[in-house]
Amino acid sequence: MSYHLEKRARMEGGSAYEVQRKSTSPEEICSLSTQSFSEIIHTAAFVDKTLFIKAFLQADKVIVTLAPRRFGKSTNMDMLKEFLTGNKKLFQDNQLKMWQEQRIFFDKYCQENPVIYVDFKHITGKTEDQLLHSLKKLIYWTFNEHQYLIKEIDGKYSWSDTKLKVVGPIELFEKYWNNFENLSRDDVIDGLKLLSRCLHVYHNKLVYVLIDEFDSPIMNIIVKQSTSNNDLLDETIDVISCLMSSTFKNNEHLNRGLINACVRVAEVLSGDANNIQYIRFLGDPDFSPYFGFTDTEVKSLFKKEEFAPFNNEDVKKWYNGYKLMISKDKGDYAIYSCYSVLNYLRRSHGMKEPCLDNYWVDSGSITYLKHLFGYNPIRKLIEDLIDGAEIEIKVIKKFAKENIIALINLVHRKLKSIHMSDAHLFLQFLTENGYLNVLRTSTDNKKITIGIPNREIRTLFEEKCYDVELFSKKHQLLNENIEGYLAALESVLTKEDKNVFKEYAKAVSKLFDGAIMPQNEDEFHCILFVLAYNVEDYIVRSELSISQRKSKGRPPHLDLLMILNEAGLIVELKFADQSSEAALSQITKRQYESSFDNYKNVTKKILMGLHMTKEGKVSLTYTIDGSTPETVTSHDE
Repeated sequence: MSYHLEKRARMEGGSAYEVQRKSTSPEEICSLSTQSFSEIIHTAAFVDKTLFIKAFLQADKVIVTLAPRRFGKSTNMDMLKEFLTGNKKLFQDNQLKMWQEQRIFFDKYCQENPVIYVDFKHITGKTEDQLLHSLKKLIYWTFNEHQYLIKEIDGKYSWSDTKLKVVGPIELFEKYWNNFENLSRDDVIDGLKLLSRCLHVYHNKLVYVLIDEFDSPIMNIIVKQSTSNNDLLDETIDVISCLMSSTFKNNEHLNRGLINACVRVAEVLSGDANNIQYIRFLGDPDFSPYFGFTDTEVKSLFKKEEFAPFNNEDVKKWYNGYKLMISKDKGDYAIYSCYSVLNYLRRSHGMKEPCLDNYWVDSGSITYLKHLFGYNPIRKLIEDLIDGAEIEIKVIKKFAKENIIALINLVHRKLKSIHMSDAHLFLQFLTENGYLNVLRTSTDNKKITIGIPNREIRTLFEEKCYDVELFSKKHQLLNENIEGYLAALESVLTKEDKNVFKEYAKAVSKLFDGAIMPQNEDEFHCILFVLAYNVEDYIVRSELSISQRKSKGRPPHLDLLMILNEAGLIVELKFADQSSEAALSQITKRQYESSFDNYKNVTKKILMGLHMTKEGKVSLTYTIDGSTPETVTSHDE
């Protein structure tokens, strides 16, 4: 795999290293996603991953590499195709590792081999007929890449080499190339096996089959299909499973196969082709270093003259954090988001200040999952992750059709309520998509411990989990009531008039006028937190651990801490049961006020117990800088 920053003019006879040493202007910087491998090697931020080729050729006969999008799977595949088709000059002229360090291996395997390449991202459709039509076109495009197998004379077609007659009559091949609309479902299923047979006979060499974006058809259904009719899902699984079995199971014309996918839903499509090995992201020391950037590779980038001014430590905080669970040397093998690092370099080039931003997360939207961040218990688990916690979840070891249906029902809000098992499935889905990092796996492989890998993804979760619009829609909160609540909160923090506390209690109560009431304390807590969190001038913390208190067991957690300039407010919430007096008592008994010790600028310290009934009546008990507690209610005259 290789990665690139800038498009460079090709230099006849020049090496990749010579090209990289040339000066760069901002005008030369171009898109990261439109280059082939042969173009990428002539760029300033090229990283040589060509030893992936040897790892692949020494692995099992058919492997599926599972890694998040934009971690280099497709570039690996394009690089492998160049190697297998015998483009020796590309590797030699550019002094690539595969040629420099593995000369005997290179000479043995870099030969002209027959290669079938298929991209499953083109398999789409909202109905079974549309699905089959896209498969027909895909097979047609694949056959057309090998038109040299036939020849045309006076409008009639025949095999280009007489030895191909053993395959069968020319009409057998011609229908794939010239009349794809009339292909049957069985023709589609048997297409790649037939093509591999033709190529084997023609080249007298076994065939390599490369399939990119293998899980795309299933992912399209999960993301885009909200219908309760599972016929499309059934047909997608069935026809692709049959295609895979035909291509990879007992295919005497096959040498090796490489299949790229993002998530384990791809397992559902493999059918009974049980000779397939799944290599999971960061789970295999022989393959993991070829996806993303290693720490050594990032450091080497920052040693280059054009990138030397940039801060490697900032990049580590923002884009590092993926950890290889098993490394050959037992060391801590860190992986960076390569797409983010390259975009950082591209955007920062020629700028006075480095452009640290969310690049990888913005390249693939999870907007379709946004609404799930507002539901318990998902929101609570993600809040724990945002707060730096590591959480353990139960995982599905091997996906089946019913697991896909569960994901569809979850994504498209077909569940009446979301249980912890649904939350774990959702977090597993996020993990396999690269949004979370596996830190540990249980000995029976039924559980994993996960965490947020870096600042880039933490900021994404904060934006999605703490989205005012999301909670406004869910609870039907009116904008004018939200504005009134925030104004009352600001008055509590900035004014000395005690009447502001009564107004604040009324504003909390009015917030839910005509709205859908919270069902429990957790929802009530989340709404008040989110509204304050999105005010730029505030420092807001939720479920803050009171680590200063010296006691045995798990330290207590306060509900809300809000700071505006020199004023600080700690709030303990109660919903339905107990009282505001009990809430304030909990603050003092558990020494929550010690949290202010971390904010030396705070000179005004407010402690508040806040209680709301199921009917929306609010009472609060407060003290300012140790004053005698006072209680007010929203229904006071």
